[in-house]
Amino acid sequence: LLFTVLTGCATQTKVAQPALFHDTAFAMSRNEPRAEDVLKVSEPMREFLKQHVRAGNGDMRVRLYQALKKNSGLMLEYDAEETLNASEAFERKSGNCLSLVLMTAAMARELGLDVRFQNVRMDDSWTRTDHILLASGHVNVLLGQRSSAFDLDLGDHASLIIDFLPPGVAMRQQADIISEKRIVAMYFNNRAAELLARGKAGEAYWYAKAAITTDPDFSVAINTLGVVYRKQAMFAEAEQLFRYIVVTQPENVVAMSNLQELLANRQRHTEAAEVATQLAKLQPEPPFYFLNQGKQAYLEGRFADARKLIEKELRKDPYNEESYFWLARTYFQLGNLQKTEENLQMAEKNALTRKSQDLYYKKRQSLALLAQK
Repeated sequence: LLFTVLTGCATQTKVAQPALFHDTAFAMSRNEPRAEDVLKVSEPMREFLKQHVRAGNGDMRVRLYQALKKNSGLMLEYDAEETLNASEAFERKSGNCLSLVLMTAAMARELGLDVRFQNVRMDDSWTRTDHILLASGHVNVLLGQRSSAFDLDLGDHASLIIDFLPPGVAMRQQADIISEKRIVAMYFNNRAAELLARGKAGEAYWYAKAAITTDPDFSVAINTLGVVYRKQAMFAEAEQLFRYIVVTQPENVVAMSNLQELLANRQRHTEAAEVATQLAKLQPEPPFYFLNQGKQAYLEGRFADARKLIEKELRKDPYNEESYFWLARTYFQLGNLQKTEENLQMAEKNALTRKSQDLYYKKRQSLALLAQK
């Protein structure tokens, strides 16, 4: 699940909300985001349920779970390149965790099952593209009545969690029930963030607006809207939204970072420094702190220093493909082809998209040819 921001828990202060939307500054989207499309069930989905789930015996929840398992039924693949709605994820047989949760929930409801959504408490994993930081959270879906324990040998009272993490990982995580409007708002916000990353701020505006309209309390989407305004050079509007979030959520480091960057770029250095001081107290080591230093050391030819710094980054976030890729490059410069191969494998394993996986695979093939010479 990809966001432009994730906010931490904080005591909210009530202040007047600034004007959020400025429709006249953006061309109307040809494909208007509609909440009713997010969990819509297509005819191919109904046919799949008829053949693979309804026809069997036993607990309907378990039959749905079995139909979704890898190497059974859909043959689902994880791909975080784009957040898909329920019917799109089914059609492509792939998606990120939010897309696959939407698809599963839509099919479960079609079967008449009770569906609830959960936000899983996990450390955020960060990626970045086009100078935009994206934080990955995680959601799953709960079928049946909530239970204090997870048991695949289900009774009528038990609940079944369908999660697209490995079972051992999923079982160790705590989770909080979230509303349907929140999960729909997450979908819209993800789409806005992805469009922003592709340089399509005009289209992103309508998805950010849809997220806020769906769930007005979802401050993540308000920050995303602020980033849209920042990209469109609507600096006053962006600043209003970032300041609103910082005042109401004083520990929101992402909105604070956005505010600090905006002030610095507008040459308001005194104000930017004040925000930076506050930010440093909350987040001494921002995302990619050691990786950035390691990349600089690499560019300066200090490869031993680069290795130590990038490995330090990986101790903070052991699942980041970019860090493994730069560590592989560093080991190549140090002449250690075995470690280069190992880290390219890890980059491929942790890649969030098929395109990235293919890239790392090709680099591994090139390295193998080089090693044979």
